[in-house]
Amino acid sequence: MHSAPATAQSAASIKRCAALRTLQNRQIAKASLQYARVTFANCKGMLHITAIMTPLSPDTPVLIPARPLHRCTHIAAQHSEITVKGIIFSELVGFLDRAGGPELAEKVLADAGLPHGGAYTRVGQYPWQEAVRVVEAASRETGAEFADLCHQFGAYLFERFTVLYGDIVGRYASAEELLSHVGDHIHEEVRILYPDAQPPQVTVHDEGDVLRVEYASHRPFAHIAHGLVAGAMTHFGDHRALNWVGANDDGSRAEFALTG
Repeated sequence: MHSAPATAQSAASIKRCAALRTLQNRQIAKASLQYARVTFANCKGMLHITAIMTPLSPDTPVLIPARPLHRCTHIAAQHSEITVKGIIFSELVGFLDRAGGPELAEKVLADAGLPHGGAYTRVGQYPWQEAVRVVEAASRETGAEFADLCHQFGAYLFERFTVLYGDIVGRYASAEELLSHVGDHIHEEVRILYPDAQPPQVTVHDEGDVLRVEYASHRPFAHIAHGLVAGAMTHFGDHRALNWVGANDDGSRAEFALTG
C-alpha cells in the first residue's frame, strides 16, 4: 500500500477538524440539554457515568489483514431512517486510529466518501449506513473481512465502555450477569443518558450448560454485537466458547451461545 503525500494527508486532517468544529457549534445546545438531563439523574442517584478517557489495554483486538471482503449487502430499506449515536462513530474512528494509526484512519474515512469527512461528534446522530461504509472502506484498505472487522470493533467497543461507563459495568461480577441485565437495566440507563436512543434488544436464556444470547435491532450490527459479547467475556475472564448460532439475512437478528 502506498502512502498518500504528507501534504494531502495534512490537508485532509485540517478539513476534517474544521468540519468537526462546525458540527460541534451546531450541536452545543443539544449537548448542554443532554448534560443537564444526566446531571439531574445523577442527583437522584439513578445514573453514575465515568467519562475519563484512558488508553486501552494491549489485549484489545486490532485489525488482521486476512481474508477477502465479505460485505454486509442485505440492507433493509424500511429502516433507512434509523440513526446511530455519534459516540459509536467516534469510537469507530478511534478503533481505526488505534489499529493502524492516523494515516489508516484518514485513508479509510476518505475512501468511505462521507458527506462530512468523518467529523463525528459524540452527541450527534448519523445514519447507520455510514458505519457500514466506514467498515467496508477499512476492509478494502486492510484486506480483512468485513465481518471480522465488525467483531473486532465490538470487542474494542466493550473495553471502551469499561472506561466510559465504568460504574455501570462495575456493578456486575460476571459476563453472564451483565448480559442478563442488558435489556432491563443497562439499556434503561442508556435511555436516561440519550433519551432518543434506540438500543437493540438483548435476551438471554440460561439452559444450564448453554447460555443463549439473542440480538435484535433496527440495524444490521450482529457481528458488532458478537464482538461486544466476546469483549465482555474477556473483561470478566469468562473462558467459555462463544459460538455463532445463526443470523437473519440482513444481520439485524442473531443468536450466540456460550458453552463449556
